[in-house]
Amino acid sequence: MTKRKNLMKNKKTMWWIAVVAILPFIVMFGLHIGIAIEHYFHFNINIPNIDAADWFMFFASYLGGSMTLVGVMITLKHERSIHQYENELDKIEKEKEEIGNAICEFNLLFPSALYLQANEKLISTKSDSASDLASIRLRVNEEMNKLLMAKVKLTFTTDIYVMCDNCTNCKKPCELQSTIPEFIKTYDEIGVKIYNTFKEINDYILVSESNIAHKCNGCENQIQDTTLHQNEINIALEKISKFIDNEIPHLMVLGRNYIGQKRQNAYKKCFPVKKEGKL
Repeated sequence: MTKRKNLMKNKKTMWWIAVVAILPFIVMFGLHIGIAIEHYFHFNINIPNIDAADWFMFFASYLGGSMTLVGVMITLKHERSIHQYENELDKIEKEKEEIGNAICEFNLLFPSALYLQANEKLISTKSDSASDLASIRLRVNEEMNKLLMAKVKLTFTTDIYVMCDNCTNCKKPCELQSTIPEFIKTYDEIGVKIYNTFKEINDYILVSESNIAHKCNGCENQIQDTTLHQNEINIALEKISKFIDNEIPHLMVLGRNYIGQKRQNAYKKCFPVKKEGKL
């Protein structure tokens, strides 16, 4: 709808310029017809006391003013395009910052550090180990919440998840059609893996605390085996450790490609190049 309105507006502008440019020649043609009628038929249809020289001087001034007006209009249009382009670049720079912050929220070493701290407290005989485990669980939940909030912020402060749907129906495809889905896939893969690992650590601590309570109360038959939890956590931590060499660099490249393509699209939008054969 916006493109159609812009096209109609451009057509009206072109017609207006054409009328302003052609009108003097139409009037001068009428002036010559009037002079010819007066010469051959002695009947004056022109304005009295104004000869051809006056008309030519008037239309010379008219054409000069018209050309100046057209130049001013072109300059103003270009200035508006520059202002629009600068605004688009400002938005893109904000997106770039938000994408960088979202990637930086992936603390790949923290899950392993919290897991080691939890194991140290579980084998500790100190009386304050229970409160320390509760503190570790609190930090685990805080990290899980950070991941969720980072995803929400990325969704609402950038166009990545919105443009993923819009690019499907785009009539002028660009690299965004491949970059955005790959970025979303990689980002979600890292985020989900870290989130689920934190959840596994939290569940492991809860089961371990429950086992300690059962052991203290002499209910050894209710103690649960934590081997499966530990194995799943170790496998997850090993996979997360490899993100720094593969997924994270790939995600950064995709983010740069996304920003670069958006800059190109912004320039094309603000300074469109007319195709050959079209007005």
